[in-house]
Amino acid sequence: MIAKEIQVPKVLLEDFIAGSRTPPPKVLQDLTTFIFGGAAIFDPVIDRLRSSNRNQPTPIGIHPPRFVPPKVDYVVGGLNGIGPQPVKPEKPKAETVRPGWAR
Repeated sequence: MIAKEIQVPKVLLEDFIAGSRTPPPKVLQDLTTFIFGGAAIFDPVIDRLRSSNRNQPTPIGIHPPRFVPPKVDYVVGGLNGIGPQPVKPEKPKAETVRPGWAR
C-alpha cells in the first residue's frame, strides 16, 4: 500500500526494511512525508530525519515567583520529632503538692 502511494516498487521497500538496500533520497523524502504527514523531513546531507517545525517555541504560561521561606523563630520537627519550640523556653512550673494525694 505504501509502495503504491509513493510510487516505488514493493521490492525496494522490502529490501529497505530488511536493511539490504538503501533507496534514493527522493524516495526516502516521499516515505518520510507519507509516514509523518509533514511533521518531519528527510535530510539527505546528514542521512537523518529533522523536524519540519522551524518556529521558535512559545511559552504557554509564566514561571511562578521564586519561593522564599519565611523567617521563623522556632525549629519545626527536629531529631526527636517534637513540634515547634519557643526561642526562649519558659521554666517548667513546680508541681503543686496536694496533701493526701499519691504521687
